[in-house]
Amino acid sequence: MKNINKKFALNFIAAAVCIFALLMLNVSAEENVTYYPTGTFVEGVNLGAVEAPRSGAGDGISLMAAADFEEYLVSQCLLHKEEIVVWDFKIDMADINDLWYEISMKHPEALIKTTFSFNYVTGTSYVYALFPFYYTESARESVSVWNQISDGIDGYIAAADNCEGIVEKLTVIHDLIIRDCEYDTDATDSQNNVINWDSFHSYGLFKNQKMVCQGYSQLFYTICKRLGIEAGFCESDYMNHIWNYVCIDGKWYHADVTWDDPVFKNADGQVDHKTTAMHKYFLISDTAMAASHHEKSTWKSYMGFMPDCEDTFYQSNHLFNLPFGVTIEYDGEMFKAPYDYRCFTSKTLYTGRIVTTELTDSGTRIVQYSMCLTDMDKPLDLIVAVKPPDGTLFKVRLNHKDTGNPRKTNVIYQDMFTKPSDMPENAEVSFFWWETGTVNPFTSKKSIVGGLYGAEQ
Repeated sequence: MKNINKKFALNFIAAAVCIFALLMLNVSAEENVTYYPTGTFVEGVNLGAVEAPRSGAGDGISLMAAADFEEYLVSQCLLHKEEIVVWDFKIDMADINDLWYEISMKHPEALIKTTFSFNYVTGTSYVYALFPFYYTESARESVSVWNQISDGIDGYIAAADNCEGIVEKLTVIHDLIIRDCEYDTDATDSQNNVINWDSFHSYGLFKNQKMVCQGYSQLFYTICKRLGIEAGFCESDYMNHIWNYVCIDGKWYHADVTWDDPVFKNADGQVDHKTTAMHKYFLISDTAMAASHHEKSTWKSYMGFMPDCEDTFYQSNHLFNLPFGVTIEYDGEMFKAPYDYRCFTSKTLYTGRIVTTELTDSGTRIVQYSMCLTDMDKPLDLIVAVKPPDGTLFKVRLNHKDTGNPRKTNVIYQDMFTKPSDMPENAEVSFFWWETGTVNPFTSKKSIVGGLYGAEQ
């Protein structure tokens, strides 16, 4: 009877997720970008009541001897137990869904799905036993799969080893995950009543290069914990979506890797997965998050408290605040953000309001210098002054440009062309800009080093 109930539960869960996903499809207001709901949680299926057991019944031990419920549950799942008796913990049925979801997300090594079955003791509201659904067929297979996942996580961390700061490491890792992974738009198949469960776990990236929000947020959380960064999960039942909290220097921020890896539709309406990363939802405040993820009152934290994310420092003046998708890399000296025919560069992620790049066209003997001013919404006057190290040459380029890109009125671009002979290496380039009609310019100096611009501190 128990096996029949479990099979029924699986079919019921699959149907519920598929139907809910169809009902909750959310199309972003941004042009051609679609964010898909992911079925972040399906309630545990109640298999009915059992008679009151003796204390410690089931495994022949006192369950209260375990350090806590989480530790015990994970230890049993690592043994691939089909039935886990939890009666002595006195877990109320009203609490079991959240507990199970939190533990399954925090412990990818357990390789348990976020759905499960349970029964309870007659005449009480306490859970007697839990019946997990595993990603693997045996404990031995779980060890093998977890080793694969763990090695992959170590690879991402190693890719950011040469970054000194936490934000720098997280930026590089955030972008590499998005480069390597596609959002799985086919995670649920309502017609065939099938769920691609791999995509709901961080294993999906290393097996199929596909995940949904559960996988993205679980992976990012696990990486944060290995780096010693305090992190957690934030869920919206209203949106059927989950993302991360991250604590940096004592301040909390939101990080939604899923929505920074959006799904585009081309002119024919076909899904187009981009490998470049967006950063609109990377290290942002409650206010910024609520603009697209509904009000904070609709969110649920799995940390025992709801962090206040008030700081906005990382929402402007950083290389990852460019208004287009870029995959940021670090070579030990410079951060690079390739975009189209440009490659914006900086010695630090913090750039102030300006990021710059240099491009050389050897065929026409023209050097193009590009700059991008962010957070500007008024017409500007701009002067670019160039001075080589020996001081023998001083060139000025005077230009006026208003809001520039019509789709991004807070961004201003400026391109400058000159002959290579007129622009020796290690020249000092100063950008002066000010609001038209005023006389107080803002200044940003950049030094050309080895043919690349680097931000000075």
